[in-house]
Amino acid sequence: MMLAAPDPAPDALRATMNKVIAEAVRAGDVVRRLRDFFRSGIAQPENVSPAVLISEASATVRERAERHHVVLETPASDVPDVVVDRVQIETVLHNLLANAVDAMKEQPDPRVVRVLCEVAGDGFVRISVEDNGPGIAPEIIDALFDPFVTTKPRGTGLGLAISRSIIDAHGGRLWHEPRSPGSAFRFTVPAVRHAA
Repeated sequence: MMLAAPDPAPDALRATMNKVIAEAVRAGDVVRRLRDFFRSGIAQPENVSPAVLISEASATVRERAERHHVVLETPASDVPDVVVDRVQIETVLHNLLANAVDAMKEQPDPRVVRVLCEVAGDGFVRISVEDNGPGIAPEIIDALFDPFVTTKPRGTGLGLAISRSIIDAHGGRLWHEPRSPGSAFRFTVPAVRHAA
């Protein structure tokens, strides 16, 4: 479409193509790392700031959020670094954020998704994705994390099941809490342990 314009803007086209290339590389890395994880349980743990994880995952859904007039709030918090497979945890966050944005497509304004981060105790950090959408239908609450359970017309029903598997493999926990209005999905991951 950009090339078909009467006066194609080379700088805008170059920037768009660079973004396409970067996203294709990132998608390939995600697929490879998830494939390795499900084949052999292999993870590549590293120390990383939760703020970086949240920022990277938010960037992948920001355009979708803007298209649906959803505000993404990621307030700063002072929490320790976590030791996680960065790609895997960003995939979990991306899934939770995308689900929250999609849940609010038909909601009246304001449409807000907040990502909160806090120390959970026992050497863990808790990350929460909260929205003010319609909430989860009561009939699927008990099966929410089962494979192939979805409320989306084109959903596979695998996002939450895969996300829970990833968090379990990190020694953490992923769960849902109803809000009024909306939903909260929370998970824990291990904080970096410093030598005494």
